[in-house]
Amino acid sequence: MDVPSTSSDRGRGSREGLAVIGRAARLRCPACGQGPLFREWFRMHDACAGCGASFRRESGFYLGSIYINYGVTVVVTGALYALLVLVGGTTHETALTVCRGDDPFHDRRACPAAAA
Repeated sequence: MDVPSTSSDRGRGSREGLAVIGRAARLRCPACGQGPLFREWFRMHDACAGCGASFRRESGFYLGSIYINYGVTVVVTGALYALLVLVGGTTHETALTVCRGDDPFHDRRACPAAAA
């Protein structure tokens, strides 16, 4: 059975979202807003001093960001390649060299380090 929402229920989500954003801006615990996140510039506390919420990363924490980063890289590199070939009129080889980040003006055969 569905419970009808009241006007106070409708605004709760946006208020909670603003509270979390405010806590993040003040570098406070996202759960309670009391305890500080950092003990030094680049060192986080293990847990909140106020509510005890754990700040430790779980296994697989970066997994989602890796997929997002890979997807963005594929789209940006593909767009750059298409722009260079279709609009810029460059050859496929030059476009691939630019997309890979190689120096197109460096002759690898003349470089002693490349021979090693």
